[in-house]
Amino acid sequence: MRPRDFSLLAMSIESRMPWKLRKKREAHDQVQDLKLKLLDRVVALDPEPGEMERVLVEAAFEEPLDGPARGVVTDILLDWQMVRTSPRTALWMVERATAPPDERRPRRRDGTEQNRLLPRE
Repeated sequence: MRPRDFSLLAMSIESRMPWKLRKKREAHDQVQDLKLKLLDRVVALDPEPGEMERVLVEAAFEEPLDGPARGVVTDILLDWQMVRTSPRTALWMVERATAPPDERRPRRRDGTEQNRLLPRE
């Protein structure tokens, strides 16, 4: 998988997540915006797979390189490494990016939907 394809999938998943369920929405929205901005930069540059890390780090230096920016870069790079080492991860990303919103909710092992707002039974 090329970095551009990975970034497009990650952007699709990230932009479709039901963040309204989270308590700290404003702080999370800032991190999500930064993640989408960095992924968009990778899409625009379309680097070779071996150049992904360099391009991402250089893009991060265009932002204030504080804790959140470093954390977002690390998060993206970990996902990138998982995709490169496991084809199952790439398939999972494609499924998540193309699934209808109701099918992206967390599920328990028995297949029932997990609601994070309610305590577990």
